[in-house]
Amino acid sequence: MDTSTTGMGSSARDAASSDAESLSKDFELWRAGCEDAKARIITKLYNELATIAHLQLSRQRRTPSLQTRDLQHQAIEKILRATGPTFVDKKHLLALAVTVMRQILVDLARKKQTAKRQVIKISLDQHLDVANLPDELEVLRLHQALTRLKAMNEEQHQVAELKFFGGFSNEEVSDLLNLSLYKVKMLWEGARYWLRSAIDHAI
Repeated sequence: MDTSTTGMGSSARDAASSDAESLSKDFELWRAGCEDAKARIITKLYNELATIAHLQLSRQRRTPSLQTRDLQHQAIEKILRATGPTFVDKKHLLALAVTVMRQILVDLARKKQTAKRQVIKISLDQHLDVANLPDELEVLRLHQALTRLKAMNEEQHQVAELKFFGGFSNEEVSDLLNLSLYKVKMLWEGARYWLRSAIDHAI
């Protein structure tokens, strides 16, 4: 999710700056109720939304029931139906997309569990890099653990969701949540430890 322009030539930096300004203007127009601006924003962020969808589906142990484009488009539909947008910028919208896509997968897991008594598995990757962490977690169990974590520590929940499901870096989470980088690292470490314990011991 890194959007850094480090290493770019001057023309590339100018183009990136122009794109950022255009996107910022569209967010202003969206907040003012412009439907065309909403559509332009989704178009501009289409590839990044696809990346988030792919990341979430790639953690499923079995063959995903949804394709990347299906999850991406379902999330886009939900975002476009949202009323009274309060998105400040691109990162806030992508953070919302992370939550929306996770909820879509949770809803799908519930339906599958009811119909077939099966649970979709997801694999933990380096984002939950803790010694002896189980290789697989069930979507619903992880969702339940995150829900309990949210009730106890909202900031830890926000950091865990953005990093694990959205692939955001510590720096991006720090900027998005307006927290120091040190605090983000501490919150993430605490969230990882708690989630591991909650799932291992059914807290």
